[in-house]
Amino acid sequence: VLRRLSAAEETERGRVSRELHDRLGQDLTALKLGLQVTCKQAPCSPPVRASMNKLEELADSLLRDVQRLAWELRPPALDDFGLEMALRRYADEWATLSGVPVDFHSQGVTSRRLALDLETTLYRIAREALTNVFRHAHARRVSVLLERRPDLVSLIVEDDGQGFDRAAMMKQSATQGKLGLLGMQERATLAHGSVAIQSSPGAGTTVFARLPLGFEPATKKPVAAPGRARGRKR
Repeated sequence: VLRRLSAAEETERGRVSRELHDRLGQDLTALKLGLQVTCKQAPCSPPVRASMNKLEELADSLLRDVQRLAWELRPPALDDFGLEMALRRYADEWATLSGVPVDFHSQGVTSRRLALDLETTLYRIAREALTNVFRHAHARRVSVLLERRPDLVSLIVEDDGQGFDRAAMMKQSATQGKLGLLGMQERATLAHGSVAIQSSPGAGTTVFARLPLGFEPATKKPVAAPGRARGRKR
């Protein structure tokens, strides 16, 4: 049931993201262009022109907000180009927003894409980990490592922030309904993987996520030729 709910959530995120980007984004773009054309073609007094410029700035600000919301709901790069590019772009945007440099490294994930559910799970775990760093860690540097191995894919998010008492934090998350850390573990569990968190006060935090890769059978069962019946004892 949880897997179905998670899949339904991602489907709805994608739908809302497309609606924001395609419909609302296009309407705001048309509004911005219309204001620009009107301001250039129609004779306006200085106060009216100043008001038109403010409206154009507002439309531009709303357009950026819509694009950001669409990206946060379901980044197009995740579906179109895969996990490595989506995470790299998010890490760059996160670093710009937070002012904290992010060292992003990947290995073995560019030549062949992972299954979409694995990519989605790892992307959500990475986002939650970076969100926690932004809110609580007061870090000066963050490292993100994404690595594909023969049997699993691993994600490591490490910061040099203030850290926390892991046992106390997990207990607080369970009793007060704070689902950040528990949510990461739940997502990994649904993908038959695991999330481990290492932290202590003053020593930073490291999040380890490991998800197994699915394997197809090495050989397929032979299929009997058409019209050829199996032999049987008489």
